[in-house]
Amino acid sequence: MQKRRRTRAEKKRRIISQVSPIKADEPLINDVPLIKKDLLKTLTITIFLAFLLIGIYLYLG
Repeated sequence: MQKRRRTRAEKKRRIISQVSPIKADEPLINDVPLIKKDLLKTLTITIFLAFLLIGIYLYLG
């Protein structure tokens, strides 16, 4: 018996339905420190890269 191939829309729908219940169960309060940590990490990396670029520019310039 041949298996029916799922369309792209069906695949997406299945993935979304698997992901969303997990997120719905988590309390939103737990996400706040995570976001702050991620922002801090992103900011430090951005500042570091900016200084690196400025340093290279001045060194070559």
